[in-house]
Amino acid sequence: MSEDRDAASEGAYDPFHLEGRSSAEVVDGYAADMDEALRPYAVRAVDLLRAMAPLKGMTISDLQNGGRGAMAALRFLAEAPDPLTPTDIARLMQVTGARVTSVVTTLEGRGLVTREHSSQDRRQVEVAITAAGRAAVEEVNARMLTCMSGFLAELGEKDSADLVRLLTRSAQIMHAHLEQGRPSDLCGTPGEDVIA
Repeated sequence: MSEDRDAASEGAYDPFHLEGRSSAEVVDGYAADMDEALRPYAVRAVDLLRAMAPLKGMTISDLQNGGRGAMAALRFLAEAPDPLTPTDIARLMQVTGARVTSVVTTLEGRGLVTREHSSQDRRQVEVAITAAGRAAVEEVNARMLTCMSGFLAELGEKDSADLVRLLTRSAQIMHAHLEQGRPSDLCGTPGEDVIA
């Protein structure tokens, strides 16, 4: 899996810049000073991230705060080719405009984003990530990779390989069902009384 280029995740949220790079290349970019004993697990951790990418690429920190915090906003801004409007950010984060305003105000106060009027429509505000914002995303990515590598190292060679294999297959199945518009095949009909 390390060398695979997952076509299913093309265009997906890619905070580790997995597209077009092997897992080992990703590790080289983030963890050059990593203990050599952890290196194979770091590659496995990237395999795991790649496996989960079709499920909206949510990271551990996204899962902890539901993808609604400042880091989630920074990640979307870092991945966007151009500045985003607050409406774009709200849609991506699946939150209200008021929540985005609060998050952007906090990020702007820390020098991680800028807010400017659009050059094409002065009524429109655009939010852009700064170099400091990109550095913050990269630092969190490196920390997460180290954390996941340690977890996989504790599992050991065989179990960590099995975990990545099973989660990859699980993600493929879930993604296929979602793509085909039939998530209820896996989880039952929403609202269905399963206790009856």
